[in-house]
Amino acid sequence: MNLGGLFILVAIAILVRMAGRRMAPLLLPPSRLLTIVAGTLGGWGGSYAGHALLPLVPQVAGIDIPMAVAGAFLASILVGLAPFLMVLVGRG
Repeated sequence: MNLGGLFILVAIAILVRMAGRRMAPLLLPPSRLLTIVAGTLGGWGGSYAGHALLPLVPQVAGIDIPMAVAGAFLASILVGLAPFLMVLVGRG
């Protein structure tokens, strides 16, 4: 991944945050920075997994866009659900 790929991942994370705030605001973390960091790392993980599973998928700046969007959504939602899960388990 190069600097262009990092910019694409941050843009995907910001778009995921904006879309998530419209669709399900309670499922995302309250902090903007935490949501963007989780989305960026999730997008990187999704892109990496997508490239490992489907190596012939076209990429832009080393980033598999559909898998990066899916990874960013999943990571943001999991980080947002963490406090609810901690209360459910009894540790909160």
